[in-house]
Amino acid sequence: MRKSLLFIVLIALSGSVAFAQAPKKSYNKLSLTLHGGLTTFYGDIQQYTWWPVKDYRSERCSYGIGGNIAWQFNPVWGVNINLMGATLKGTKRNEGSHTSTNNWAYFDASTFEYSVNGVLNFMNLIYRDKTKPRKFKYYFSFGMGFTSFRSAKYRLGTDEVIGTVGYKNYNLEKKERTTETVFPLAFGVKYRISKSFDIGIETSARYTTSDKLDATRGATGINDKYGYTSLSLTYKMGKKEDAQEWVNPFEALNKNLDDIQSNLDGLAKDADGDGVSDLFDKE
Repeated sequence: MRKSLLFIVLIALSGSVAFAQAPKKSYNKLSLTLHGGLTTFYGDIQQYTWWPVKDYRSERCSYGIGGNIAWQFNPVWGVNINLMGATLKGTKRNEGSHTSTNNWAYFDASTFEYSVNGVLNFMNLIYRDKTKPRKFKYYFSFGMGFTSFRSAKYRLGTDEVIGTVGYKNYNLEKKERTTETVFPLAFGVKYRISKSFDIGIETSARYTTSDKLDATRGATGINDKYGYTSLSLTYKMGKKEDAQEWVNPFEALNKNLDDIQSNLDGLAKDADGDGVSDLFDKE
């Protein structure tokens, strides 16, 4: 009878501790990030996938720079508004194809991108029994926005303008930029260097609904895209103890489990070794 009563008490006590709500804390949720890095174009005027054509001035590095403001809903999900300016370049050179404007050409484009992105901090979905503060954060982001661009295509060797987008004519007289939809998809890593600052690296692919970023409409009908690999510096705004994105969501659960174990150990204590818990032992 006493053992049955002890069992019921343990179950009731365990349940009350496990489902008790931990005190809610307030965290910094707003952050500002600056980023800069290199871009890579994937489209019709492109010789190689991972590196540019050598020994031609149009193949100098293309780059991007920008920033975002982010809001963290909880330790797992957040959202950011991102702005970025970038250059895109590419060359297509096939021996014996000098007469083709698509095979013996290079292009130079400038873009301005603005997008809204959801951010998934998947490291905080992985349970760990240790609640030691994490130094690294791994995340995915995905979103939708617009890219506004101007692009000019030139003939290799003569630098003659043979195609434009966002210009009035081949004299490169500017007009309103062409705007297309873009879908950014990124993977990144952040390292927490202090309460207020993080550094990070991110690589992304930006899928567009346009086949004219390189001032060329290809025969395949496949839309252009570009990659962006960047370094970043994040400032976590606010005066709270920590930022929401760095909070271990299992911290409260681990504390509850520790409390349950402590209570179970106390209830099961048998000082005189007679097989009856001290809680029910008249002696």
